[in-house]
Amino acid sequence: MELRHDEHATVLGSLVAAINDHDTYTGGHSYRTADYASGIARSLGYASPAVKVVMQAALVHDVGKIGIPDRILSKEYELTDDERDLLKLHPVLGANILARMPGTARLIPIVLHHHERWDGRGYPDGLSGTQISLESRIILVADAYDAMTTERPYGRVLDPDEALDEISRFAGTQFDPLMVDAAHDAHRSGYLVTTGTRTIRIMDPEPHPI
Repeated sequence: MELRHDEHATVLGSLVAAINDHDTYTGGHSYRTADYASGIARSLGYASPAVKVVMQAALVHDVGKIGIPDRILSKEYELTDDERDLLKLHPVLGANILARMPGTARLIPIVLHHHERWDGRGYPDGLSGTQISLESRIILVADAYDAMTTERPYGRVLDPDEALDEISRFAGTQFDPLMVDAAHDAHRSGYLVTTGTRTIRIMDPEPHPI
């Protein structure tokens, strides 16, 4: 079975709408992370079809948070260990949601591993280095950049240069150094920008069998 471009767009658009309906912050974060991840991918020299895959995966990277209780997502102070463990289930929940949606097969491993760390101390599978897909490594940096530069219940909002400096501190541990360099390049080139929450026409570069 293959999906037409418009059918694939509808599937992903429905997922993005569901994220936004469940939690406004997560929805806006997904749009911004998609913009930043796309900018990093362009800085790495990705062709347009590959940039679109990164953008699509970033748009739905937090879809698993639909299965996380609102009291955890909206909590205004530090999570307990049990709450943090529950939140860490969202990549697996997201992959499971995508597995039931047509035309999203290539996004599943990217979403599943977007919290894996370069040093192997991430989750859910403890992958390290090049075991982690390039797309997941891009999204990890874009995700962190948005978290640092957006107002949240906890933590000071950083300006772009401060956020990139903070990310650089964890190059080689949390983040792939190549992706950190690409984020800096994207910032210098004007690619690390966002238009915020809006309606996106999501087009797949080519249909994929499921």
